[in-house]
Amino acid sequence: MQGTRELRAGPYRAQTALTGVRREVAGWFEICYIGRMTGKAHKLRLHVLEEKFAVSKLPQFAELPQVFTKGENCFVARTDSELSIICPEFMAPTNVQQEAGWRCIQVVGEMPLSEVGVLANLTGPLAKAGIPILAISTFDTDYLFVMEENLIPAVQVIQKAGHEFVHTTP
Repeated sequence: MQGTRELRAGPYRAQTALTGVRREVAGWFEICYIGRMTGKAHKLRLHVLEEKFAVSKLPQFAELPQVFTKGENCFVARTDSELSIICPEFMAPTNVQQEAGWRCIQVVGEMPLSEVGVLANLTGPLAKAGIPILAISTFDTDYLFVMEENLIPAVQVIQKAGHEFVHTTP
C-alpha cells in the first residue's frame, strides 16, 4: 500500500530501498513511511532542534510519567514488550535503560500522510555515509535523531543530497 505509516517493534536491519527504510534499534521502536517513490526526489527544508535528547526504555506496562503530557517535544510508543520515550535530556526518566546524546533534525512544515519518499530521501544518503539514525514520523512531519558526534556529518550529507537547513522553524 502506497504511503502507509507503520509502527514497528523489535530489531530490524538498516535497509534503504524504494519501499522505505528499516533500522535496527535493539529493543526500540520506529515509525516510518512504507511506500513507492514516485516522481523526482523532494527538496526538503530541515531544522536542527537545540535540545539534546535521550531515548529511554521502560517496562511494557510502566505508567507514563505526567511530565510527558506537557508541551515539550516528546515521542512515546508502547509496544508488546516496552514503553519507549524520546525526550529532551532534562526530562528523561531516571533509573531506566537509556541512551543520551541524541540530536534531532526536524523536517519543516506539514506534509500529508499520503506523501511518500520523505524519509527515504534523507535516510538513503545517511545510510550510504554510514551514519546511524532513529526516525520518527508524526501526523504532521518527520524527525531524524542522530548522535551528537554524527550531527555535523549528517547535516553535510543531507545538504549534499540537495536539502536545505533553516535556522528557525516558520
